[in-house]
Amino acid sequence: MDAEAQIEGFIAKFSDEVAPQIRAARVKMRERLPGAVELVYDNYNALAIGYGANDKTGGIVFSIAAFPRWISLFFNRGVDLDDPLGLLKGGGSQVRHIVLTDLSLLDRPEVRKQIENQSGAERANGRRLTGLTMTGEELIRQALRNPEIGVGHLEKWAEMLQILKDIAGNRMPNVADLLKQSAQSHLRPKQGVYLVVGDGNAKMIVDDPKQPKDKRRVPYMKNGTQLTLREALEDLAKHGDVGPGGLVELDVDGKPIR
Repeated sequence: MDAEAQIEGFIAKFSDEVAPQIRAARVKMRERLPGAVELVYDNYNALAIGYGANDKTGGIVFSIAAFPRWISLFFNRGVDLDDPLGLLKGGGSQVRHIVLTDLSLLDRPEVRKQIENQSGAERANGRRLTGLTMTGEELIRQALRNPEIGVGHLEKWAEMLQILKDIAGNRMPNVADLLKQSAQSHLRPKQGVYLVVGDGNAKMIVDDPKQPKDKRRVPYMKNGTQLTLREALEDLAKHGDVGPGGLVELDVDGKPIR
């Protein structure tokens, strides 16, 4: 049995009301975190679906937990997030969650913002930890030249340095890394990733070579309606005019929003 069939077997155990919510939540989280690793655990009290930078449980940043009557979105280090609207629930030392009474909550700007904030915090922590490990490596190199520092101390420092590296490796990678990982996983030789920069809500204008030179810039129309840039790209992808694959939409900071 392949992994996807096994996951579907876990989901099928839930009620007809909850099971579709789990499937839809997985789709939305994959859209929010392209390239992130998905880990699934069928626990005794809930089905947990985690998302992180690698296949280690310590690298999980977000998770969807499915209970018999509802599902929740967990922020595994949510205690560090500002929460002026009181969206995040829980009183533990690290984890916070949002009960998804309606799956459309995942599309609410304030919830999307919290996902972006958590991802940003993970990346910032990762950069700081990487800086610390680089400093630590230099200190160890200098210590190796000092005969007064014993081998036992050097071994302990090396162990601590490795722990820092492991923690840094568990942080969410940046968007460029995620897109690179996704491309490497799904692209065949001579295929590529195409980047279009623009306002997704702007009306689409295209160049029509059949028109006179001074009138070639025309609206991109469908069924009598001018499409936005986002709608036009989705329409092109739907008809295979931009090749196989999907679309990832980023905000001005380079963070995925679709």
